[in-house]
Amino acid sequence: MQFSRFYLVALMAVSIFAVVVFGENTGYTTIYSGASSNTNRRAVKDTMPEDGQITSMSMYHNAGTSGQMQMGIYADNNGVPGSLLASTEKTNIATTAGWQTINLTSPISVTSGTYIWLAWMYQTGSGARYLSSGGNGYRTVTGSTWSTSSTNMPSSFGTTSWTSGVNFSVYATYTPQGGTTYSLTVNVTGAGTVSKNPDKSSYDPGELVTLTASPASCFTGWSGDASGSTNPLTVTMNGNKTIGATFPDVCAPPDIWTRDPGVVSLVEEGDLIGLGTDMPAAKLDIAYNLPSGFGLKVANSASYAAGISVQSQYGPGLDVTSNYNTAIRAFANPGVLAIEAYGDVQVNGQVECNVVKIKDWTIEAPDYVFDKNYKLPALKELEEIIMAQKHLPEVPSAAEMKKNGVDLSELNMTLLKKVEELTLYVIEQNKKIESLEEKVSGK
Repeated sequence: MQFSRFYLVALMAVSIFAVVVFGENTGYTTIYSGASSNTNRRAVKDTMPEDGQITSMSMYHNAGTSGQMQMGIYADNNGVPGSLLASTEKTNIATTAGWQTINLTSPISVTSGTYIWLAWMYQTGSGARYLSSGGNGYRTVTGSTWSTSSTNMPSSFGTTSWTSGVNFSVYATYTPQGGTTYSLTVNVTGAGTVSKNPDKSSYDPGELVTLTASPASCFTGWSGDASGSTNPLTVTMNGNKTIGATFPDVCAPPDIWTRDPGVVSLVEEGDLIGLGTDMPAAKLDIAYNLPSGFGLKVANSASYAAGISVQSQYGPGLDVTSNYNTAIRAFANPGVLAIEAYGDVQVNGQVECNVVKIKDWTIEAPDYVFDKNYKLPALKELEEIIMAQKHLPEVPSAAEMKKNGVDLSELNMTLLKKVEELTLYVIEQNKKIESLEEKVSGK
């Protein structure tokens, strides 16, 4: 790669063609002796020597007789040309041999050390100067040929085949961006804000800045170095800029009641509605900080009509998150329903259902009663316990049930255990009865 900071003068034996290029160049400024008549899209790889804004491209070719040429700059994609960064217009090939310079349609900013591909395409063979071997460049080529109806520098370079060590006399001219910077001042009028992205104190030449006015529903327009009401707005930093943004003094959509934003405020942002917040995150977003009472209260005096109806096709109809013990609490005369955040449900009233199924089973089923090593209490011992306690062993008394309630899972397993023990007593008694019958019958 070769670059000059001031100017380049090319002299030829037959004719003199001088081009003075102000700025700095990156690419291959040597005038090579080889002349290529190829009309495919081609490119050579280059490295940007410093931060700069590329404004034009130059290529050395023999005298042209007819046709046009077009040049462009492509980003590097793992060692081959990738997406288009900028291009020139289609331009008539100069009829005099020498350097031909064409401005880019839009200057581009490239950072130091970035790989770029300098590309070109000729409509007719023009004798583009090149070095066939021994160079430090990379030449790549596609099978595409000149198009008169569309651009010859497409958004993607295309499928390539490449050869190393080949240089072409082609370079790009850029303006260093290390010293010049521009400022962007935004003045807001009314009840609104404007954000800058990126938000910096100064910007490089050609840098793009996005301005976003918020809330968008109240924004009326830009002024100063910008106009119209496009939001967000993209600004190209090609000088110091001052831009104004205008909002109404009170930002409230029509027919929306607003009173004291700290207590009750209703703000419409798109199809979202917020109560107590100007940044709703749901169809209805309620934000409140009250010492008591309710965040949402629905009063319905109509007969048989539901206070709140929740319909959902796929997700949960009601999703409740609570930092308090009780997630849902419902009162109805005379009953009450409370669903605790940790899973418990409290009901003061009648529960009717078709099936109750317990899936998380933590109580052992009493099949161990039928184990041969199980010690079945003697009936005499069982009688003494019943006469003393007035209830079966392991079964809570009536007083305990009234005071503490009953765990149905635990009680059902205890009753099952007593049924299994009773079955064993019956089997044992039946054996004794059969033995007595045999003795009586003399068998």
